[in-house]
Amino acid sequence: MRMYATDVTLRVGVSHARATLPELLDFVHRTGFPAERVTTLLADWDDAPSVYTAKTTKLVLRRDRLAG
Repeated sequence: MRMYATDVTLRVGVSHARATLPELLDFVHRTGFPAERVTTLLADWDDAPSVYTAKTTKLVLRRDRLAG
């Protein structure tokens, strides 16, 4: 209770991953880091409504390439 009342500051906000994405992709490319290993659930795009309720750390949705 002391931590909650006096010692902790929680800041919540939207992350802006785009700012560091080029550096991250370069790291993955350069080092061969197995980025797929941080995925805890891989699901199809059409299943998104149900899989978003799963208690998981990192959800990745896959879908077919959009025509364009």
